[in-house]
Amino acid sequence: EGLVRQTGVIRAEPTEELFDVAAVLAASPRPAGRRVAVVTNSAGGAVITVDELPRHGLEIVRSPIDLGFEALPSGYRRTLPDVLRDEAVDAVIVLFVPVGISHGEEVAQGIAEAVREVADEGIRKPIVANFLLSPQDGPALGWIEAGEQRIPIYPFPERAVRALGQTVRYAEHHRQPTGRIPDLPGSDPARAREIVRGLVGKAEEAAPDIAGEVLAAMGIAQAGQAAAARVRAEIAQDALFG
Repeated sequence: EGLVRQTGVIRAEPTEELFDVAAVLAASPRPAGRRVAVVTNSAGGAVITVDELPRHGLEIVRSPIDLGFEALPSGYRRTLPDVLRDEAVDAVIVLFVPVGISHGEEVAQGIAEAVREVADEGIRKPIVANFLLSPQDGPALGWIEAGEQRIPIYPFPERAVRALGQTVRYAEHHRQPTGRIPDLPGSDPARAREIVRGLVGKAEEAAPDIAGEVLAAMGIAQAGQAAAARVRAEIAQDALFG
């Protein structure tokens, strides 16, 4: 686990998370931080989303913006540009829950127009969306095409938050200094490479003494060889389970 974190590897559990995270990384800019704004037309969806944010290391930067259930396409179109221009916002989660006649396609178009508007000003921030729609009502699964940016749509708000959280951690890793390979006193990398290259193509495993030669060439001290432990195993019948 520590090695995974240090190398910036995204550990996806379950498998669907792998595709969820890839959807954000594939066509969105990396987030500059953990501060998230939520734009919704459902207070219930906003509560679920805000509760989920800290579980994935995200922070709510302001109270969720609730557009209500009227004039939805124009509401998203009008509100999102100001949210994206806010320098205190690093990423945006958009929620849409239909009531009565669905406006899924119109809402998606309004979101796309808003994103293109601020993109013309040089503003690009990651956006994830959750549309609680059936397939016949609109883009329940898929993308919102917004010029150079594609906004992934998830079927549940928890999945949108989880994917964004993984993306934030990945971006933070890449902002860290790359570091350098330390110079070990008394090391002879050329000799270590020579030993290792001599093993290339050989089927047998490297003997312990060869591994010791490599460590010694790199100036790594070795502790004395410990005595082999003795292990005894036996099988007995359990009175209950047999």
